[in-house]
Amino acid sequence: MVGMKDLDIMQESLQIATCKLRNELMKKGDWYDGFVASISSSLREIGVYEPDIEDIAKRVLNRIIGLEE
Repeated sequence: MVGMKDLDIMQESLQIATCKLRNELMKKGDWYDGFVASISSSLREIGVYEPDIEDIAKRVLNRIIGLEE
C-alpha cells in the first residue's frame, strides 16, 4: 500500500523530472528537435500541409514549455 509520504516523494520526483525536461527543451537542442519532429509527424498524419508543419510544431511545443512569442 502506498502511504502519503510515498506519494509526496513520487510527486516531488515528478516535479524534478518535469523541470529537467523543460530546461532541456528550453535549450532548443536535440530534445527540442526530437519533440518538434514528433509533433510534425502527428500533424502530417492528420493532413496539415507541408510548408506549415514545422512552424506549427514549434509553436505548439513553445506554448507547452512556456516560450510564447
